Amino acid sequence: MKKKYYRGDNIKSLQVKIFLITSITISILVGVFFVFEFNKDKKYIYEQQVINMKENSFTIRNSIESVSIPMLIQSILEEYAQNILNNRDTKDIGERDPFEIPPHEIHAVNIDGMVMASTKPELIGQMLADVTQNKETGLNEVLEGKEPYSVEQMEHHGVKVFDFSVPIRENGKIIGALHYVEPYMKLEKMNRESFIRHIIFALILIILLSLFINFFLNKMVTNPIEELSDAMDKIRLSEAGEEIAVSTKDEIGLLSHSFNKMYHALKEREDEIKKYTTTLEEMVEERTSELQQSHAQLIQTEKLASMGRLAGYIAHEINNPIGVIVSRAECILMDADEKKYSDLLIKDIEVIRKHSNRIGTIARSILAFARKSPMEFSFTDINKIIDETLVLLEKQFSQNNICFKKNMDYTLPVVYGNSNQLQHVFFNIFYNARDAMPEGGEISITSRLNGDSNIHILISDNGIGIPEQNLAEVFDPFFTTKKDEKGTGLGLSVVYGIIKSHKGEINVTSRVDEGTTFEIQLPLKNDTSGEA
Repeated sequence: MKKKYYRGDNIKSLQVKIFLITSITISILVGVFFVFEFNKDKKYIYEQQVINMKENSFTIRNSIESVSIPMLIQSILEEYAQNILNNRDTKDIGERDPFEIPPHEIHAVNIDGMVMASTKPELIGQMLADVTQNKETGLNEVLEGKEPYSVEQMEHHGVKVFDFSVPIRENGKIIGALHYVEPYMKLEKMNRESFIRHIIFALILIILLSLFINFFLNKMVTNPIEELSDAMDKIRLSEAGEEIAVSTKDEIGLLSHSFNKMYHALKEREDEIKKYTTTLEEMVEERTSELQQSHAQLIQTEKLASMGRLAGYIAHEINNPIGVIVSRAECILMDADEKKYSDLLIKDIEVIRKHSNRIGTIARSILAFARKSPMEFSFTDINKIIDETLVLLEKQFSQNNICFKKNMDYTLPVVYGNSNQLQHVFFNIFYNARDAMPEGGEISITSRLNGDSNIHILISDNGIGIPEQNLAEVFDPFFTTKKDEKGTGLGLSVVYGIIKSHKGEINVTSRVDEGTTFEIQLPLKNDTSGEA
């Protein structure tokens, strides 16, 4: 028979746990606040003590600066001592003379540190440093004019004191100093009173906050848990099924126990629902998978169809007018001798014909990207291809304040490839670099032999760079980050396809606001001269 669970059986109350945790937390927080406030008050007391000594010292100093007779100075000091006696704090010293509490003293010293007048007449004529058995560093700095006043904490004959010194001047020249010494015990008493005051406040605050917070926690946490437990007991119908572990005997344990009772009642209906749900999930998952596959195929088909239409449009719209341009250029060249055209004009017409032919070749390259078509490969000089590309771009790029820096090894062996396709690669990369440097910059080109099997080409710019999250997508068709419809997203995907068709590799690295580097590796063909 299962043991019945009663809330009153040795319950380690959650309420007690909450009270302990909140009380400890509040105590820590109030403790931190207490330390901060006490130190702040302690500092304030010290500053007020210093201000009080400063005011007293300057008052006495001002009284004796106009007096040159030592006896009168001695009289002023004794009068001030009597004032202190009349206003003494009987809580601290009873009926004793405050100047009988060593070493509460006031001295007037000369420039050499000798006591000239003092509330202790027996010290007159002695060196102050010998009397106090201290170096009196602050007093010396005041006598030397290094400091306008000095305040130090030290011990005189085993008693902690404040040591305050101010200069005495005659006609603007320092002739001595007023040395004011006051016991530390008044400050210690004020600190003790401040400490007790803060302790009492902290204890009251801890008690009040603990009671207040725990009252609301009980109302908002413990009581609702008990009500929830009672509510779950009401909906219990049976005792069949698997229980959850009850590991504590507090209110949470009570909640767990009540949940087990409710679980038995719901288990049977849950099993039935699970059976239908499992069947339905399998059907939904199967249909979802089919739809995802169909959707992916549809997207890919649409991309290929779009690229096919784009290639056909380019071939129709570019090749035909380019053919006309080439034909007219050739006709002009045929009539050049008869018409006696200048050499400069003939040279310009030849440039027009050459690059018109190249435009046609580029259009056919785009068609090659849209559908598989054989490409003519031959041994070609990669540096020559780069130089020919730069001849076409240098003037245009210079207008955008962009210059080229070449570091190319012209002893490289030839590669086996299609020169037009490779030139198309460099065109695309250079134009991307230009778009990345709207304010101008530098494009660096390096070619070198990488081992015995690859030619390594690096093209770097110092433009705006590519965000790291976009690097993995730069070679995807239709992906572009250019604004204002400047890019179609096909340039680098075409480049990637061309390099792959040459059995090469292309990679890109970039840092935002620092620049981008394209790294191309093309294999050397030593023995074969066949397929690409």
